Amino acid sequence: MFKHAPVNHPLRPLYRTIAAVSALVTVAIGVIGFFGTSSDDYFAAGDGKVLGLLGMNPGHALLMAGSGVVLLLALLVGRNVDHVVTFLFGAGLMVVGTAGLLIMRTDANFLNYRMSNVIVAYVIGSLLMAAGLYLKSGRATAAAH
Repeated sequence: MFKHAPVNHPLRPLYRTIAAVSALVTVAIGVIGFFGTSSDDYFAAGDGKVLGLLGMNPGHALLMAGSGVVLLLALLVGRNVDHVVTFLFGAGLMVVGTAGLLIMRTDANFLNYRMSNVIVAYVIGSLLMAAGLYLKSGRATAAAH
């Protein structure tokens, strides 16, 4: 699947910036969420909110901050590690958002998901997947006709 991604796309710096901003937003939400819900139980559904609308608990906040840091590290490494990790994190966020949508109103909601969390996961996941498609670098090969 990744062999069909464009190599050295002219807008690669823009896509790296989009991925970096998405990762920084994820880290910021995670850090704010951890300090805002630090008195709650880890992985317990409850009334914990961050920024007025995102459902959060300390475990969810740490997962967000940690995944954002891993993504930032992959972007710093480059060498097509960023290409693969960014795309896979984006796809993973889409899966997590869908899973959160499925378990939102059940007892299995250990991440304290709300609809706003699903929307944020879908938006950041879409941005990361799109960026991941265009981050591939290397020597361009001549196309044979």
